[in-house]
Amino acid sequence: MKERRRSVESRGPLPTARSILGNADVVLICKACDRSVDADLPVIIAGGHGDLPLIELKWRCAMCQSTKVTMVVSGARIGRKDA
Repeated sequence: MKERRRSVESRGPLPTARSILGNADVVLICKACDRSVDADLPVIIAGGHGDLPLIELKWRCAMCQSTKVTMVVSGARIGRKDA
């Protein structure tokens, strides 16, 4: 059976630091050292990256410098019409 996937465009715009600031938390988890921390969204916006989709940002662990970082957006009601 063929898997049916909706295109990214049909799901609406991808979340950016600017679009979720105050509406959700972005938790970064380093797979190398098991550290987790909330992303500092105002710093991302101030650095000129506030309108880039979060999945396009290059995350790096501040402790071990690993790029094996997972991003989790929690508590978001982004793009939902019933919110």
